[in-house]
Amino acid sequence: MWLYVSPVNSNGPMTQGDPPVGNKVFRSHRYGPDFPGFDGRDLTPGPPIEIYETGVGDVVASARFTLRPNYPNPFRPTTTIRFSLRSPRLVTLDVYNVAGRHIATLVNEPLEEGEHLVPWDANGLASGVYLYTLRAGSETATRKMTLAR
Repeated sequence: MWLYVSPVNSNGPMTQGDPPVGNKVFRSHRYGPDFPGFDGRDLTPGPPIEIYETGVGDVVASARFTLRPNYPNPFRPTTTIRFSLRSPRLVTLDVYNVAGRHIATLVNEPLEEGEHLVPWDANGLASGVYLYTLRAGSETATRKMTLAR
């Protein structure tokens, strides 16, 4: 997949082919998109990300409005929807069935910039494909998820 993912050192962003600096350079083997570890992951190319090392874990900062695939997908009956905001905004996250009928509103409030995780419990709903739509300001994104019983 990737050899380097925009590591940053004291001189600024590094590029592919720059020599590794300590253990701060992310390396990965080259895997095809069908590799099982990529199940439920968004492999859509996007802008570079920066990974900040902390004592607890890594924090990933995204510089854009992004709606990621829910995980797990397919799910039964709970899943988590992840999205990121580039600035504080009034956010709505709604779920619809494939016929366009509104099923649930998961978020309807102002949220801070950064990454957000929203759990959803689909108990009582029929198996099938559902759509979730994120609206933040003038931006909108929609993805599909599959409920399997």
